[in-house]
Amino acid sequence: MLPSQPIRLVAIDLDDTLLNKQKQISPRNREALRRAKEQGVVVTLVTGRMYASAEPYARSLQLDLPIVTYQGGLIRKSISHETLFESVLDPGLTLEICRILERFPGSLSLTIDDEFYADSENETSNRYRDLHHVKVHIIGCLSHWLESQVSPNIYKIIYTDTPERVLQVMQALLPFANKVNMTRSYPAFLEIGPRGIHKGFAIHWLAQYFNIPEAAILVIGDGGNDIDMFKAAGFSICMGDGQPEAQAAASYVGKSCEEDGVAEALERFVLKKEQENGMEII
Repeated sequence: MLPSQPIRLVAIDLDDTLLNKQKQISPRNREALRRAKEQGVVVTLVTGRMYASAEPYARSLQLDLPIVTYQGGLIRKSISHETLFESVLDPGLTLEICRILERFPGSLSLTIDDEFYADSENETSNRYRDLHHVKVHIIGCLSHWLESQVSPNIYKIIYTDTPERVLQVMQALLPFANKVNMTRSYPAFLEIGPRGIHKGFAIHWLAQYFNIPEAAILVIGDGGNDIDMFKAAGFSICMGDGQPEAQAAASYVGKSCEEDGVAEALERFVLKKEQENGMEII
């Protein structure tokens, strides 16, 4: 299967897609992105990460264009930091949801004004501090803290626990299903954001912003939260070690993030062949 028309925009997930397990962009992936940009293809990032943790990667790739963070909740230029789109959770609704989540034993946190607020020191808060390099606040009971705040800009709620417990939590939150967007980026990781905000929305937004038809957009991801953008784009690629449901939804399943799957996909479907001494190379 091939894209129905030449690819003009490539949107790439970060974790376990562009980034390897060491949270690095490999030289081969970096070179493939450079060549794609040289050939006039727009390259951007679409991630569930906070802007503060995604922006350094975009800057290292010299992407001074909209990058999508918070699953689509914040779209901002990565060098000028100009905000182009923003959607936040209603504080009262967030308070209701936090009260329900606090009945369960997992870890609860919020992202507010691009900083991380956690109920305790735990694996999630440590990951955001040590791997994502964002500012972390440990404040105890989040619902009590929210009661004293005045309309904070809340981008998402994060609940982490066992996969089985996360499914129980999602059942408990069914009354809010038409008020928020719930995404399991990983089986044990539940993200709750504003209604209608997901990676598929982000692809529609990017298509309008760049005036590029969705059929000319190629997306690359690995997780359950990437399925919405797989459905919205003209062609979708899932990492070879991606989640089974994501692989099933993709147009093509490539190599893993450890095998430079992004570069392999771009070389196969996007990059034009070059001539060297009369011979074609890619």
